[in-house]
Amino acid sequence: MKEASQVLDTPEDMSLENLEKRHIDKVLRRLDWNKSQASKALGISRATLRAKIKRYSIQAN
Repeated sequence: MKEASQVLDTPEDMSLENLEKRHIDKVLRRLDWNKSQASKALGISRATLRAKIKRYSIQAN
């Protein structure tokens, strides 16, 4: 049986925050940065989406 520390050790790119950032970025790009549609697709409010965009420094390229 694995020890708890082995189960919880994940690579940086697989952290929950990084996965969330990548998912939000992907949804925004797919929807041409339409924040209303993206927030609906993500199941969060527009205010929460704006906060996450700011928190994760997500930018349209």
